[in-house]
Amino acid sequence: MPELLLFPVELRRFFEEPRNCVILPAAILVPFFSLWPYFASPFVPALTATFACMEPYFLNMWYLWPGQLESLALRPLNWRRIVAVKNFTALFLTLMTFACFAVITLYFYDGKIAPATIGSAFLHCIVGGFALALFGNNYSVVSPRARIGWTLDDLAASVLALVVAGAAMIPVILLTYLIGPWPANGALIVLALVLWAGWSLSASATRLAHNIPELWASAIYS
Repeated sequence: MPELLLFPVELRRFFEEPRNCVILPAAILVPFFSLWPYFASPFVPALTATFACMEPYFLNMWYLWPGQLESLALRPLNWRRIVAVKNFTALFLTLMTFACFAVITLYFYDGKIAPATIGSAFLHCIVGGFALALFGNNYSVVSPRARIGWTLDDLAASVLALVVAGAAMIPVILLTYLIGPWPANGALIVLALVLWAGWSLSASATRLAHNIPELWASAIYS
């Protein structure tokens, strides 16, 4: 499947993208905010920084670099597989970024953090990542940005990503009080997988294939 070759390409481009330099100042701020005692978990700042930094990989997935969608559209590829590979890549990079923030948090945090808290934080990251994927598969087609960077549009998109990820945490919190953190996160991850595989992949692939000319035009004038 040639679509799988997109995974190493996007990994390499992740380290070449200038916008991702924002991870460095975020990594400095995260441990300071983690010391605030009123957070439910010391990993809340790490999760917030992760979703804000990784926003383009979910909400602008077709224009991570100039000409990305055009180069894909010129090849006889399976759009459903492309969407799946891009979602998997985005989730992998999100977990990798969160792991970096989590390690920094653990190093500077002055209290004890239970292993269960660390595990729950990673599960929250997965739940938020799936929520962004389900939302972003459609949003990336409806409202593309021709470039990613440090503009007000990028800032607004990062805020939107935080709203989507935050909304996904509401059922996590509610179910945690009812059935516990691990079953709650597990149930939501399974539900997200079912929605992603059964609906989101095919719907976004069909919409993308039918709207590529309009998507090019809207991105150009955005």
